Amino acid sequence: MAGQDHSRGEESRKKRDEDPNPSLHREMDPKILILAMAALTMLATEAFPRKAPRGTCHLSQYQTVLPSHLRATQDLRNKHGHDRLVFVEKKVSLAVRVLENITNPELFEYVSKPLQMLGDIRRSLGHCVNSRAHENRPSQHLDTWLKEFNKIKDMESQECLEKTVILNLMQMLNEDIKCAAHMDQCDKMVQHLYPSQVLTTANQKQE
Repeated sequence: MAGQDHSRGEESRKKRDEDPNPSLHREMDPKILILAMAALTMLATEAFPRKAPRGTCHLSQYQTVLPSHLRATQDLRNKHGHDRLVFVEKKVSLAVRVLENITNPELFEYVSKPLQMLGDIRRSLGHCVNSRAHENRPSQHLDTWLKEFNKIKDMESQECLEKTVILNLMQMLNEDIKCAAHMDQCDKMVQHLYPSQVLTTANQKQE
């Protein structure tokens, strides 16, 4: 009997030596399995939360902005605003020049009122640009745009310019000039021209 027990012990030791992970071949204890699953669930919940934790949004502190911050933001806008004024003034000046030299006889009777309005806007824009010239230098972006604008303007035919200006006239009035008119107190000279005359012109075109 003792010899049999000894041989069985030798066989068990041999199996353990041959199999470095004997525990993998035994069924895991159900309690250990449940604990392992619970731990994995907790880790997954922490790593991928279903909802963002409350109390992390602090935007309410910006409901009141400091005056110094407002002034800094306004200065930044004004620097960009000068570029915008020059940009719009150049576009309006081109539109005036093109409409003054219109070649299509069918358009003669429709040109006078838009031309008068654009002439007034151009003068107001020119005054605003000149009054700010000593405060703001044109940006590199504006310089590049002006070079391209002048090159295209000189290359295109009068007929092509007429089509381009007329097709983009409403966009220029409703976007470019309106944007420039609401940028600063100086632009009230443009703003007082904008609402009634532009709307009247738009209604006349629709009729």
